Formats: sequence, C-alpha cells, structure tokens
Amino acid sequence: MQQTAFEQILVQAARKRAALPSIASGDTNTYRLIDGEGDGVPGLFIDVFAGHWLVQTRDAPFPDPLRMRLPSGCRAVWWKELTNEDSQRDAPKWITGSTESRITAVENRISYSIDFAAGYSQGIFLDQRDNRAWLHQACHAGHRVLNLFAYTCAFSVVAGCAGAVTASVDLSRNYLDWGKRNFALNPSTSDAEPEHQFFAWDTFDFLKMAMRKGERYHFIVCDPPTFSRNKSGKVFRVEKDYHSLIARCAEVAEPGGIILCSTNHRALPRHKFEDLVRSGVAEAGLCIHSLRFNSMPGDFTGEAYLKSIRVEIDRKPRI
Repeated sequence: MQQTAFEQILVQAARKRAALPSIASGDTNTYRLIDGEGDGVPGLFIDVFAGHWLVQTRDAPFPDPLRMRLPSGCRAVWWKELTNEDSQRDAPKWITGSTESRITAVENRISYSIDFAAGYSQGIFLDQRDNRAWLHQACHAGHRVLNLFAYTCAFSVVAGCAGAVTASVDLSRNYLDWGKRNFALNPSTSDAEPEHQFFAWDTFDFLKMAMRKGERYHFIVCDPPTFSRNKSGKVFRVEKDYHSLIARCAEVAEPGGIILCSTNHRALPRHKFEDLVRSGVAEAGLCIHSLRFNSMPGDFTGEAYLKSIRVEIDRKPRI
C-alpha cells in the first residue's frame, strides 16, 4: 500500500473517531482506529493506547508506511499477526518508536495499565467500552457487583469508581494482580474506600459457593471466553454451556438485579445467544423483567461480532 493512500485512510479513520464524544472530549485515549472492512482495509486492525499503536493483521501484510514514519500523534508501533488462534496469544512485536512496553491509558477518565509485552490482550478489551460506561453510570455506593471471568478487572474498576463493592473472579492470579494495579491507578475520592475482593477460582465453583452462602449481587458481569478449560480439565463452550452459566448467575442476583451477558463468539447468531440467556434464567426458576441488547462502540465500524444483553431479573420467582 502506497504511503499517500494509507495516510488518507488514516486521516479519514481518525476523523470518524474524533467525532465520538468521549474521544472528542479527551476523556478517552484508547480506541480502535482501523477496523478492517469497516474502514475499507480488510484484515487490518489498529488499536490506539495513549498514542501507542497496536497493529493487527489477518491474511494481510503489515502496512509498510508505518515502518517508514510515525504518523502524527503516534509514539510507537507494535504488530501482532493473527495467523491462527494460537498466534492471538503471542505478545506483539515492537516495530518502531518508543520501546516502553508498559503504559497507562485512559477510558472515560478511568486509567488502565496496558502491557505490550503481554500475550492475548494488552489489558483491556476495547469493544466493551460502552458496556463499562453503562455499568459505571448504573452503579451507586452500596451496590454489590460480581465480575466473572474478570481478566484485569476493568468492569470491577469502573464499578468501584462509582462507589460499588466488587468481587472479581478469574482462574488467573496474575490477571487479578493486574486488576489490583488498575484499582491502584484509580484511588477512590470518597472518605471510605469500598471493599474489593479477588478470587482466583473457577467461575462455576465460585457461583456454587455464593449460592450456598446466600450471597446476592445487584450487578453481575458475565463475559466468558468462547472456549476454556479449567484446572481440572472441564471444558466450557459458549454455545453449549452459556445457559447453565446464566442460570447460576440468576440464582445469586438480587431480585431486580441485572446480569450483563456478553460473548464475542462470531459463529453464534444474535437470536440464539438470546435464547441461551432466556433459557438460563428459566432454568433458575426465575423470570425476566426486561431484556435489552447493547450496541458496540462507534469506533468498531466492521463486523458487529460482540453480543451484549442486559437482563433484569424479575422481583418475583417463577411459579
């Protein structure tokens, strides 16, 4: 791709992103700049983290103009080649610019630790920005929030910043430690720091324990990987097991509580995902008061692969 043509693509894409409210206001400096076909460049994805660019390619070459000169506002370029599922877990390769691998990025005035030396993801899933903004707005002091498959605890952090008490559950103690660093970047401005708990547990085991102890939550975030295997070898697949997961979540939700159900499983149609959510709540012997789909952020202009549903549990059990 010639430099002038590529520069035009970058300019057009940047203009679109600059019109998004949180980016235009300066409250957010981490977003998707290029989203493949949505920006007319199939196979090319560029995520920006506080001026550090992560270039990801799938069946497409690395854009050579980025080797020659850093675009305006770009401090560094890293590259991850998405050749197969295993490659997505590889750490990006540094290409040019600053060699600093650990930085801090801001989303809606909340700070997150980003690590380009880490594999899989660099610390935050950008496609969940609007869901995090919704949770931050919905939470209040005294609310109890359960964040399952918490990764680096981004949802917990936004809830904590709103004054909620949080519990973050993930198999990886390393990711939970990363989450604690994210909390440290965002100290509470209140006199009383909310209590935040971290559990390096299997999600199903945690939910069984919470049910047994009578724990209840105002908000539950449930965004599992499409496929996973726990330490005992048990396999979880979204298309087969998500309804059971939602059933266990519904059992520990407050009456009138809300479950944020989410998946990035591209092969699972939206209506089938909704069916899994509905059947899970029914399996728990409860009813749905309301169900709403959330949309993806405006900087994701390509495939709408992320499916997110907010489910409010009825205050009365099913008879």
